Amino acid sequence: MTMAICAFTAIGDSPDEAAKQRKIDYIYVEAAKQASLDNSGTAFLLYDRVLDMDSNNTFAALNKGNYEIQTAKTQDVFENGLALLKKYYTAHPEDKQTSMYYGQVLSTQGYIDEALQVWANLDTVFPDEKEIKVYYANALVATLDSANIYKAISIYNTLEPEYGQEWATISKLKAYLTANDTTAAFAQTEDMVKRAGNDSKTYLIAGSVYQSLNRPDSALVQYKRACEADSTNGYAYYTLASYYLSQGDSTAYDREIFNALTKNSLEVDIKCEILRTYIANIYDIPEYQPKIRELFDKLVEIHPHEANIHFLYSQYLAYLNDYPKAAEQIEYAVDVDPTNQQWVYQHIAFNVFGDSLQKAIKLGEEAMKNIPGNPDIMYITSIAYSQNKQYDKAEALAKSTVDTLLKAKRQDFNKISQLYTNIGDIYQRTEDNDSVIKYYDLAITYNPDNALALNNYAYALACQGKELDKAEQMSAKAVQKDPESISSLDTYAWVFFKKQNYKLAKEYINKVLALDENPTAEIYHHAGDIYFMAGDPDEAVKFWEQALELTPDDELLKKKVTHKTYFYK
Repeated sequence: MTMAICAFTAIGDSPDEAAKQRKIDYIYVEAAKQASLDNSGTAFLLYDRVLDMDSNNTFAALNKGNYEIQTAKTQDVFENGLALLKKYYTAHPEDKQTSMYYGQVLSTQGYIDEALQVWANLDTVFPDEKEIKVYYANALVATLDSANIYKAISIYNTLEPEYGQEWATISKLKAYLTANDTTAAFAQTEDMVKRAGNDSKTYLIAGSVYQSLNRPDSALVQYKRACEADSTNGYAYYTLASYYLSQGDSTAYDREIFNALTKNSLEVDIKCEILRTYIANIYDIPEYQPKIRELFDKLVEIHPHEANIHFLYSQYLAYLNDYPKAAEQIEYAVDVDPTNQQWVYQHIAFNVFGDSLQKAIKLGEEAMKNIPGNPDIMYITSIAYSQNKQYDKAEALAKSTVDTLLKAKRQDFNKISQLYTNIGDIYQRTEDNDSVIKYYDLAITYNPDNALALNNYAYALACQGKELDKAEQMSAKAVQKDPESISSLDTYAWVFFKKQNYKLAKEYINKVLALDENPTAEIYHHAGDIYFMAGDPDEAVKFWEQALELTPDDELLKKKVTHKTYFYK
């Protein structure tokens, strides 16, 4: 709010006073001009200068005060702005617009008594303004004084012809509840239900009142009536579900949540919020997973073109490690909104994680053409190349992604570290040992806490038989960051094996075997080597046999199983 009004030079002022007033007038007009050009900071400084020259200039006080209220970062600045606004209000109570603004600021900021005075005065000055009477009545209720509350109820009664029965009833109910007049609140609710007829919304209001009055049985009756009155009202079923949740009835809660979410009357955004809240409480309970899938499938059937529902479904499926289905759902979302770069990235990623590498590469190449320079898309595509054993393309794209990130105004050190880890992994697969060390070193330089880089670097050193003390330190740090990481524990065991500390190697490989429900051939192979060197050759052969079942073409494993002894090569 800005005011371009000013009391200009009065006839009869002395020459000096007249000159000063002309200067004040000029500065004020310039301030108003700057405000109209949205140069609020400059305008503020000019209004401040006017007040330095004339502390009684209420128009400058109004504009400076309004600026401070809207931009205040401290309570002191806000209160100073409020004091300046009060100065103007006191001098110009007939300015309805500004006085109402002042009253609203006081009300919303909790200055109850001051707000009440402003609204009472406005009601006196403008007795026919219905909007002012509403604010006045609300201010009376906010005082929590019984006499004021009943005065407000009287005002609500007079306003019923203007705003309608429903508005008046709800306003009075709030007032009665504020006054703790449960008898009047109950009677008002009963009367509302009788007069409203078979109206779902009225029943919902009644139910909420009964619940606040600690009458759960009466509340339940009203919520059920709301659902019966309008079986398409998703809000009614959601309210009923929330009631059951408050009563600890999880079975009924689940049932009514399902009912609520399958009603078309609920907006999709609200459905998504309900879904997030609902799933957050049960997503990791196995027996609920079929029910959640059923719910998502129903919602997709009802809203086949709602991208956010497909997106949510994809996140849930990804949590379950069902990446092929997650990719399918995120693909629907991307079809609806192909400009959402995060969804495009996830579409590629889910195909990578689901081993659909050819599709991931095709999607990545298309995305890099349509969305050039996106480092996330470049990164995940380089991962797809690498896993598909297209190491030259993977290396080139990963390095290009690093260059893109290094040129950015704000460098993402974590992402750069991840990329250098990826490049190191590529060289590990191609057995370029010098490059492996170089790029893992870079990964650790950019992020010393990169657990994946620490783990992979330690494993590379162990495999090369180099700097085993350094490898142990890095592996220990990786395990500390994630004590249940199968990969980190396996590396730690392998480092100890290389250091000929077979007791600790066996301890950590046992942890791996206890955690991993489906060990890889590499883990079984490590376990066999460790057990053999730890003095348990029979158990070692069993592990080698399990590894050989998974990789029947491994010649080294064949030798170990055939001769029942350890071979280095």
